[in-house]
Amino acid sequence: MQRATKNGDTRVVPIPRHLADELRRSRAACPHGAQDVVFCGVRGTPIDGDDFRRRVFAPALARAGLDPGTRIHDLRHTSASLYLASGATVREVMEIHGWKRMETALRYLHTTAPLTEAADRLSAARRTALDDPA
Repeated sequence: MQRATKNGDTRVVPIPRHLADELRRSRAACPHGAQDVVFCGVRGTPIDGDDFRRRVFAPALARAGLDPGTRIHDLRHTSASLYLASGATVREVMEIHGWKRMETALRYLHTTAPLTEAADRLSAARRTALDDPA
Protein backbone atom coordinates (compact mmCIF):
# COMPACT_ATOMS: atom_id res chain seq x y z
CA MET A 1 0.00 0.00 0.00
CA GLN A 2 1.34 3.41 -0.91
CA ARG A 3 0.35 6.49 1.07
CA ALA A 4 1.51 10.08 0.97
CA THR A 5 3.92 11.21 3.65
CA LYS A 6 3.32 14.10 6.07
CA ASN A 7 4.67 16.55 3.50
CA GLY A 8 2.44 15.11 0.76
CA ASP A 9 5.22 13.29 -1.10
CA THR A 10 5.10 9.61 -1.94
CA ARG A 11 8.28 7.57 -1.82
CA VAL A 12 9.65 4.07 -1.68
CA VAL A 13 11.34 3.09 1.56
CA PRO A 14 14.09 0.52 1.04
CA ILE A 15 14.39 -2.07 3.77
CA PRO A 16 17.17 -4.58 4.37
CA ARG A 17 16.58 -8.02 2.87
CA HIS A 18 16.64 -9.74 6.28
CA LEU A 19 13.82 -7.46 7.47
CA ALA A 20 11.80 -8.09 4.30
CA ASP A 21 12.12 -11.84 4.97
CA GLU A 22 10.84 -11.38 8.55
CA LEU A 23 7.92 -9.25 7.38
CA ARG A 24 6.97 -11.88 4.77
CA ARG A 25 6.92 -14.55 7.50
CA SER A 26 4.73 -12.35 9.67
CA ARG A 27 2.33 -11.70 6.82
CA ALA A 28 2.18 -15.40 5.93
CA ALA A 29 1.11 -16.16 9.50
CA CYS A 30 -2.03 -14.02 9.15
CA PRO A 31 -5.16 -16.20 9.10
CA HIS A 32 -7.65 -16.38 6.25
CA GLY A 33 -5.02 -15.59 3.64
CA ALA A 34 -4.85 -11.89 4.53
CA GLN A 35 -1.95 -10.78 2.36
CA ASP A 36 -2.45 -7.02 2.42
CA VAL A 37 -1.36 -6.53 6.04
CA VAL A 38 1.83 -7.30 7.91
CA PHE A 39 0.46 -7.56 11.44
CA CYS A 40 -3.08 -8.83 11.73
CA GLY A 41 -5.59 -9.78 14.37
CA VAL A 42 -7.16 -13.21 14.79
CA ARG A 43 -9.69 -12.51 12.01
CA GLY A 44 -7.01 -11.55 9.51
CA THR A 45 -7.85 -7.86 9.70
CA PRO A 46 -5.25 -5.20 10.46
CA ILE A 47 -4.36 -5.09 14.13
CA ASP A 48 -5.04 -1.70 15.70
CA GLY A 49 -2.23 0.34 17.22
CA ASP A 50 -3.03 -0.41 20.84
CA ASP A 51 -3.29 -4.15 20.19
CA PHE A 52 -0.04 -4.07 18.21
CA ARG A 53 1.80 -2.35 21.05
CA ARG A 54 0.36 -4.75 23.63
CA ARG A 55 0.56 -8.04 21.69
CA VAL A 56 3.58 -7.53 19.44
CA PHE A 57 5.76 -4.58 20.39
CA ALA A 58 5.82 -4.90 24.22
CA PRO A 59 6.69 -8.63 24.13
CA ALA A 60 9.42 -7.91 21.54
CA LEU A 61 10.90 -5.24 23.82
CA ALA A 62 10.86 -7.69 26.74
CA ARG A 63 12.55 -10.43 24.69
CA ALA A 64 15.22 -7.96 23.57
CA GLY A 65 15.76 -6.72 27.14
CA LEU A 66 14.87 -3.16 26.16
CA ASP A 67 13.23 -0.46 28.25
CA PRO A 68 9.46 -1.10 28.25
CA GLY A 69 8.98 2.65 27.77
CA THR A 70 10.55 2.49 24.32
CA ARG A 71 8.18 3.92 21.71
CA ILE A 72 7.77 2.68 18.15
CA HIS A 73 8.95 6.11 16.98
CA ASP A 74 12.23 5.54 18.86
CA LEU A 75 13.05 2.87 16.28
CA ARG A 76 13.46 5.63 13.71
CA HIS A 77 16.38 7.01 15.74
CA THR A 78 17.82 3.52 16.07
CA SER A 79 17.49 2.87 12.36
CA ALA A 80 19.31 6.07 11.45
CA SER A 81 22.10 5.35 13.93
CA LEU A 82 22.51 1.76 12.74
CA TYR A 83 22.69 2.87 9.11
CA LEU A 84 25.46 5.32 10.03
CA ALA A 85 27.32 2.75 12.12
CA SER A 86 27.26 0.33 9.19
CA GLY A 87 28.85 2.88 6.85
CA ALA A 88 25.93 4.72 5.23
CA THR A 89 26.47 8.38 4.53
CA VAL A 90 24.34 11.06 6.14
CA ARG A 91 22.91 11.82 2.68
CA GLU A 92 21.84 8.17 2.24
CA VAL A 93 20.25 8.10 5.69
CA MET A 94 18.39 11.31 4.91
CA GLU A 95 17.01 9.85 1.68
CA ILE A 96 16.03 6.55 3.29
CA HIS A 97 14.15 8.35 6.08
CA GLY A 98 12.69 11.04 3.84
CA TRP A 99 14.41 14.00 5.48
CA LYS A 100 15.01 17.00 3.25
CA ARG A 101 16.73 19.26 5.78
CA MET A 102 19.96 18.58 7.66
CA GLU A 103 18.37 20.06 10.80
CA THR A 104 15.77 17.30 10.77
CA ALA A 105 18.40 14.62 10.27
CA LEU A 106 20.48 15.90 13.17
CA ARG A 107 17.55 15.37 15.56
CA TYR A 108 17.54 11.68 14.66
CA LEU A 109 21.17 10.78 14.02
CA HIS A 110 22.98 9.48 17.06
CA THR A 111 26.40 8.00 16.47
CA THR A 112 27.33 4.99 18.52
CA ALA A 113 31.08 5.14 17.88
CA PRO A 114 33.11 7.36 20.17
CA LEU A 115 34.49 10.51 18.63
CA THR A 116 37.99 9.15 19.16
CA GLU A 117 37.28 6.58 16.44
CA ALA A 118 36.57 9.42 14.01
CA ALA A 119 39.84 11.06 15.02
CA ASP A 120 41.66 7.74 14.55
CA ARG A 121 40.22 7.41 11.04
CA LEU A 122 41.43 10.90 10.22
CA SER A 123 44.93 10.01 11.45
CA ALA A 124 44.90 6.82 9.38
CA ALA A 125 43.85 8.77 6.29
CA ARG A 126 46.69 11.23 6.90
CA ARG A 127 49.21 8.40 7.24
CA THR A 128 47.95 6.90 3.98
CA ALA A 129 48.20 10.26 2.22
CA LEU A 130 51.76 10.82 3.47
CA ASP A 131 52.85 7.31 2.47
CA ASP A 132 51.41 7.77 -1.04
CA PRO A 133 52.57 11.14 -2.38
CA ALA A 134 50.49 10.71 -5.57
